[in-house]
Amino acid sequence: MAQATHSSGYDDLEELRKSFEEFRGKHPARTRFPEELRRAAAEMAKRRGVKPVCRCLRLDAKSLRKWMGERSGQNEPKRRQKPRRWHHRHLWS
Repeated sequence: MAQATHSSGYDDLEELRKSFEEFRGKHPARTRFPEELRRAAAEMAKRRGVKPVCRCLRLDAKSLRKWMGERSGQNEPKRRQKPRRWHHRHLWS
């Protein structure tokens, strides 16, 4: 009888994890990841989510979002608040 193979559905993430581990094993700490790995991680995060990818690949979420082009909170321009108008009532209250 043929043996059924069970896929977890995360084989692509596992392959990417192996690539990151291989890179880490061959290079000193704090070496910048190559563009190919960064692009692959960003694409994976768009499909699987930032947290699971960061956990599996042992990455910083802020860095991964930066690779995705989504710098946390910097996509939307900040609204400037209007300065408070000065009223003479504030002097005597």
